[in-house]
Amino acid sequence: MHLIVVEHEAAASVGRLAPHLVEHRVTTVRPANGDPFPVVADRDDAGGEADNQVDGVIVLGGSMGAYEEFAHPWLIDEKCWIAQVVGAQVPLLGICLGSQLLADATGGRAYRAEGRLEAGVLNLHLTDAGQVDPVVAKAGPRVFAVHGDTFELPPDATLMARTDDYQQAFRIGSALGVQFHPETDADTAIDWAQSLVGPVLDRAGVTQSEFATQLRDAEDELASAAHNLFAAWLDEVDRRITTPGWVQAARARHTSQALTVVPIPEGLPVKIDFWFDPACPWCWLTSRWVETVVPKRDLEITWRSISLFFKNNPDPDHRLYEPTLWSRNLLRVVEAVREAGHEDRVGELYTRFGTHIHHEESIDFHVADDLEALGLDPALAAALDDETYDDAIRASMDAALDLTGEDVGTPLIAFDDTDGERVGLFGPVMSNVPTGDAAVEAWDAFVTLARTPGFWETKRSRSENPNLDSVPPGVRCEPPTAGSN
Repeated sequence: MHLIVVEHEAAASVGRLAPHLVEHRVTTVRPANGDPFPVVADRDDAGGEADNQVDGVIVLGGSMGAYEEFAHPWLIDEKCWIAQVVGAQVPLLGICLGSQLLADATGGRAYRAEGRLEAGVLNLHLTDAGQVDPVVAKAGPRVFAVHGDTFELPPDATLMARTDDYQQAFRIGSALGVQFHPETDADTAIDWAQSLVGPVLDRAGVTQSEFATQLRDAEDELASAAHNLFAAWLDEVDRRITTPGWVQAARARHTSQALTVVPIPEGLPVKIDFWFDPACPWCWLTSRWVETVVPKRDLEITWRSISLFFKNNPDPDHRLYEPTLWSRNLLRVVEAVREAGHEDRVGELYTRFGTHIHHEESIDFHVADDLEALGLDPALAAALDDETYDDAIRASMDAALDLTGEDVGTPLIAFDDTDGERVGLFGPVMSNVPTGDAAVEAWDAFVTLARTPGFWETKRSRSENPNLDSVPPGVRCEPPTAGSN
């Protein structure tokens, strides 16, 4: 059989799984190194062995969070690929980060765990479904787990096991996610404790000495259970290869309606113009929503400047004078970056500005540091005080208002209608950022309305303030953390 192993970093390798792989053809994909994901297609009922046929997939752990697409853009491609694997009913085993990516890719959500974490050897409680599952039932009464993140179950998933505090295993279609680490031996886990997951141990209330003692004392027990679990999973992969009708039967049991990779309606726009003012919280929420839709609808966004300071001309004593003045200065930097030939970095710069303003509640940040973090010339920060860039801001704003009319604010979005004509709209204005399939459905509905001949406006009075906590971590800047392994 041909197995794909997705390895996110060298420290999180196949470990105990290695002896089970020697008899099979294995392709290791390292997405952080730029390795492409292989095409996944259904195997016909009669079996057969094609050179590019993928029979099973193992997605390993890693110290990054499943939601940290900003720091690790390849996570977007990986989650889309995982959804395709599940859609093709190819058996997949996701371990820790791999389980969180599986949840995120199929309609659930991975997120940073709050409160007390868990680290060490833990009692595993099987659900009724887990007790009869041919793979999970082999996991043993205790497992090794260490993680700073966790997940919400996808709508179609079945919970298989949990510890006292966290969900630990689930199935969706042909895929199995386990948050614990059957592949990791004691020596590797102890090395992690001294480097990758030290902060997790602190929040779990476990010392490195206690952690090491637990792992060494349970090594034989955990190794035996891990080998049983891996053998059972490989048996499952083999059944898919050798059993006629396996794929159809699996599809009949699992509708996989929560997959985030869904057919793209014909004619949906790809090239989007989005006008933003960094100071506007409503614009920020809408922009984060659109960012979550980008990989699902293959959008290409050009981020364009619009200044509420120029548009509204607030009095110096107005509460919005100072923030919109500062935001205008930030847009000067945006235009300087664009002029320097870095149009493709404007969106990332906006993400950094928006995170400072709306989540850190700060305008006292160093723009040069943000430029340097993006690999741009920090000297471009001098544009903050350079009024020669105001003409570019005004020209960008005028282009937007030519499409939408003057009686609008931010955000403004433009794309082609069904006749190829550019159409621009104010909004949508939302107090919460939809995610997953809800985000895609909202986008498709917005596009449909915008393309409806004669449609101009729909509106109601706002009764809520912007809920900035609804912004997913993956579309804002996050400080480096120990996420999952």
